[in-house]
Amino acid sequence: MSASIGVRVGRVLNSPETSAGEPLGSDVSMQIAKHTLISGGTILAIGTLTALLAQKIKIPDIPVFLFVGMAIGPQVLRIN
Repeated sequence: MSASIGVRVGRVLNSPETSAGEPLGSDVSMQIAKHTLISGGTILAIGTLTALLAQKIKIPDIPVFLFVGMAIGPQVLRIN
């Protein structure tokens, strides 16, 4: 005796969907991925520029990284 429960392959049962038929959470996932990549790129770019500045003025990197990190703060990455 087998019972059909209406599960489609690759879909979660009773998940909300958009009018296009894709899961509703995919837009949220794309926004999170985009924010993560932009944040990572921003951190790498600022770190590279800070390292070049520290090398040019011949002071240790770590104090410059700490100062720049405090000066920029979480507002640049939109972390609340």
